[in-house]
Amino acid sequence: MNRRFLLAYRIITIIAWLVLAIGLIKFIIAWKDLPDYIGMHFDANGNFDEVESKNYGFYPFIVASVFMALLLLAGRYVKKMNIGIALDEKGDMLFRSVILATFDIVKIGLCIFALNWSHAVENQQPKNDDIDYFNVLFMMLLSFIVCPIVLVIIRKKHAPKSKTEDGKTKHKITRALCWSVSAISVLICLVMWERTPSDKPTSDPFASIYYGDLGGYAPKYLSALPVLMCFLVTAAGGLIIKKLGDKKGSAFIKTADDVRFILVLMFFMRLLFIPESSFGLLNYGFFILLCAVSVAVYLIKKRLHKE
Repeated sequence: MNRRFLLAYRIITIIAWLVLAIGLIKFIIAWKDLPDYIGMHFDANGNFDEVESKNYGFYPFIVASVFMALLLLAGRYVKKMNIGIALDEKGDMLFRSVILATFDIVKIGLCIFALNWSHAVENQQPKNDDIDYFNVLFMMLLSFIVCPIVLVIIRKKHAPKSKTEDGKTKHKITRALCWSVSAISVLICLVMWERTPSDKPTSDPFASIYYGDLGGYAPKYLSALPVLMCFLVTAAGGLIIKKLGDKKGSAFIKTADDVRFILVLMFFMRLLFIPESSFGLLNYGFFILLCAVSVAVYLIKKRLHKE
């Protein structure tokens, strides 16, 4: 990979760890003056709704450190893995760089989240939810706007020129995106699990919590359903393409890939909303409409081809 990019990647990683370490030292200094029991958890408005021992004040740094360590290990794998996509040297470098740059942004996001949480705990004041909101929004913009654009550029400029090879490359890139989003959904679910429900957090998977989409109460473990659906849609789409792709042709594979990615994205976006909030028919309708458009375009092209 490009040495300058790797240098920037390493510098950002080091800065993220240093910032987290400085925040931890700052909290350790303030820790001795904190009362034995402090507010640790926040409701939907950012106000404390749960009191714990002040030793729990180290929790934000533990969470951030664990996830940053996982990203660091994943980054080492990305630099060496066989991506299974026929790209030239520049395209291969660009593909890996997109993933590593995304990891860097997530590291920065984790630092901001941990420091914001720790600052609120340290000073026993409401958490600034606006910071978390814009932090998450920034990471989403990178993941769902910048990355797809760069991947399209990769496919157009660095993939093989023949239509057959180009179609295979698009399929592999889409497959990689679906599995990546599914894997990320697991991490998000783990982070959100403890904070659900926001009014009275519980780790009991069978505890009844309110679901906005259902308009009623159901067991907490159902909040992990979007994660399961991400993996099911990704795997089912792959099986359908494997079984019918050769018979139906490249247009079918493209449509199946599009529908698969749209549905995975829909369940992923559902996961980002707390279970108490309804995702809304408008949001579900938007993704279903995209699926319908993809299928309609495929059917129209198929009919025109027969004529």
